[in-house]
Amino acid sequence: MKICKIFSVVLGAMVAMLMAVSCDKVSTYPYDYPEKLEANTTSVVIAPEGGSVSVILDVNRDWASKIEYKSGGRGWLILSPTMGPATLETTPVTISADANEGETRNAEVVISTGYKALRIKVSQEGMEQ
Repeated sequence: MKICKIFSVVLGAMVAMLMAVSCDKVSTYPYDYPEKLEANTTSVVIAPEGGSVSVILDVNRDWASKIEYKSGGRGWLILSPTMGPATLETTPVTISADANEGETRNAEVVISTGYKALRIKVSQEGMEQ
């Protein structure tokens, strides 16, 4: 009798554990996970004749970007999109520039969330080399 009672308690506990494990779902809410801000590269080169480069972001918080121009003037770099929502999916960002008829120009694209920042160096040689 005592063995049956122990067996039923153990069996009940095992069934409860199996139910709990089987009901555990993976969250699709980005804020349930530790903050992540990563990119597939931290440096890109755009051809002198202009063009676009795609960078893949893995960021699970709302993010925004800014461009810090280092040389070659301002306004020559285009970023799309410039901001995005928290997601568990990767986000492609396109970095573009028109033809550079001058000297080499450099900038940094800064992607930031609430507490993290990621810098992507961008360079474009000019046609006057």
